[in-house]
Amino acid sequence: EDIKNLRGLLDELSSFQKGSHLNKTLISLYDFTEDLIESTAAYLLETGTPLTLTCDILDLDFYADETKLRQAVVNLLKNAAESSPAGSSISLCITADSHTLHLKVSDQGCGISPEDLQKIFEPFHTTKSFGTGLGLPIVKRIIDSHGGRLSIKSKEGAGTTVHISLPLLP
Repeated sequence: EDIKNLRGLLDELSSFQKGSHLNKTLISLYDFTEDLIESTAAYLLETGTPLTLTCDILDLDFYADETKLRQAVVNLLKNAAESSPAGSSISLCITADSHTLHLKVSDQGCGISPEDLQKIFEPFHTTKSFGTGLGLPIVKRIIDSHGGRLSIKSKEGAGTTVHISLPLLP
């Protein structure tokens, strides 16, 4: 068990270090979304957290490092599930305008205090008893390296929404 935990920590440290090195390719939004659902299905089933998916467009191609972007969104979905009360759902909303792809992950969980919200992207800052504090810094580094924006809106006791905006063209 200790070796498994150490391996997980080393993997996160490696991801944090390599978060800005990208291998961008043209990605189908439909395929990307399908892979996201497959990547999170077992975890969400295990935690009993339903996922509501809303997409206004799936017939869209965009440039990104598919592996790293999937890692970022899966991390956000798992965080949302961990923060949500039993039986409540989380949501992923995907929209696009002429130049930007928008992904929003929302939960109905405990929310984030204003004090913690200011420190949320600092490496090793965590409020979880089992967390490393690297998940959100890795997500931020991945989104930043794509030329995107990451914002978080949260209210204690009312949940959190994480909004990713990514340029459609390289």
